[in-house]
Amino acid sequence: MILKGSEMKVFNYTFCIFLILIVAAPLSAIEGDVELLRFIADAYETNQEKIRTWGGSVVVESSVVYAETEELIQKGRKRHSKTKFLIDKNFGATRWNTRFKEVTYNEGKEKQREAFDYSGMVKSNQGYQMFYDSEDKQALRTMELLSADNIIRTENGFTFDPAYIWEHIYPIRQQMKFYYENAHNPNFSSGHTIIRQGDIVTFESKVPSGIHGKDNVNRLVFDLSQGCNLVELVALSQVNEVRWKLDYERIGKVFVIKEISKSYKDKRPGNEHREQMKATLINKIVNNPVNPAEFKFDKIALRPGDHILDRTIGGLEYVWKETPDDVLEVLQNTGEELDTSPLQKVPSTSPVIVQNVPEIPESVVVDAENSSGDGLALKSLSFGIVCAFVVLLWVTGWFVFGKIFRKKGRI
Repeated sequence: MILKGSEMKVFNYTFCIFLILIVAAPLSAIEGDVELLRFIADAYETNQEKIRTWGGSVVVESSVVYAETEELIQKGRKRHSKTKFLIDKNFGATRWNTRFKEVTYNEGKEKQREAFDYSGMVKSNQGYQMFYDSEDKQALRTMELLSADNIIRTENGFTFDPAYIWEHIYPIRQQMKFYYENAHNPNFSSGHTIIRQGDIVTFESKVPSGIHGKDNVNRLVFDLSQGCNLVELVALSQVNEVRWKLDYERIGKVFVIKEISKSYKDKRPGNEHREQMKATLINKIVNNPVNPAEFKFDKIALRPGDHILDRTIGGLEYVWKETPDDVLEVLQNTGEELDTSPLQKVPSTSPVIVQNVPEIPESVVVDAENSSGDGLALKSLSFGIVCAFVVLLWVTGWFVFGKIFRKKGRI
């Protein structure tokens, strides 16, 4: 089919408008400056890697409530604990000593549980833990040897490992990089936005829940002035609600947690309950060399003559005593020697590794008062408009000059 002059004009202008719409459309499947995703992931990872040693104390107040009236908990518990912790990533070791006080509620009746201690450590993927009463000096204590994976180090466990909890609140490195790498994927699901207001960056994802047409929402808030760390997380679904809040302090060249809180609400029929937790840290050691003797058994209150229950080899129980050369020696009925490889000697000092924090990319350094978080999208849009304008100018010029030359040809 051959188009006539008037039809050709309509076709040319229609084609130009279509081209403008295609080229000028935002090129990202995520609304906002997706470069922030990469920057946050890199900065978070760098800060984590720079923390080589970390120690101090943490006071934790927590509660679980299954039933309550306006004035009294009918069923649940309240717990108060104080933990002294020490983490050395160079040795791959974490140690904790915790003292608990707990109150339980059943049918509105309050019961005070006797205070108890829980200490332990993880070293080279080997776990050690012990429940005892530090005020009872005569009672025999038994330390368990088990896989590190079998020790509960979350906010709901008996210990409070701030590094482990920090890492497992949300997989920031993996998820931020995943979203960044798929931002331009045409098959990537929609419903993701990232917005910056000053130093605060909010990334939100909405995913259909399939229940009453409502969405599941994940909202992550980062503070660029606090090492690009997560300061708030909100996860809302039809069955539960989770809210985290974190605050940090800068010590040397790194940021570490100084306060963390969590609220959880389970809305499933038959399992309704709520949980609250708040932890306040006093950070005393950050990237200071640590003596390897801090991870010996006496530091978790094991004494010569106490028992060791080895769950890694079938629940073998034996007596422990410490020899002058600090090598684990066991006394057992059979007189057989046991493998002492979990306590092989380590270097005498813990080196401190310091790395550089990445520079803030140009797309992140913007005017706080005029920051809409749409840097990359605006750049893509501007580029598309320029390309479309050039194409439109070329087509218009071809049409106008062609008409002039045709007129001259007829004169």
